[in-house]
Amino acid sequence: MVGLQGSGKTTTTVKLANYLKLKQKKVLVVACDLQRLAAVEQLRQFV
Repeated sequence: MVGLQGSGKTTTTVKLANYLKLKQKKVLVVACDLQRLAAVEQLRQFV
């Protein structure tokens, strides 16, 4: 996901990951945001 700050990238990614998990798919989500280190923890909480 690429976009502006506050545009909902993390939320959308989590929603997509949960949808795919419901469809019995394996999901891997990786945070690559060097400016916002809390993104890793945020993804860990939701997925």
